[in-house]
Amino acid sequence: MRVCERWENEEQLLAFRGSGPSGAQQAAVVAARAERFVVVRAGEP
Repeated sequence: MRVCERWENEEQLLAFRGSGPSGAQQAAVVAARAERFVVVRAGEP
């Protein structure tokens, strides 16, 4: 499964992330990889 998130700014991202997933969520994760992409512009082609 691939999950993508889109945030208006860094502050919103960090507020959402908080301290991370709960212990139960962490136990359910088999593998994870996180990458950050900075998108300069988004919209209709």
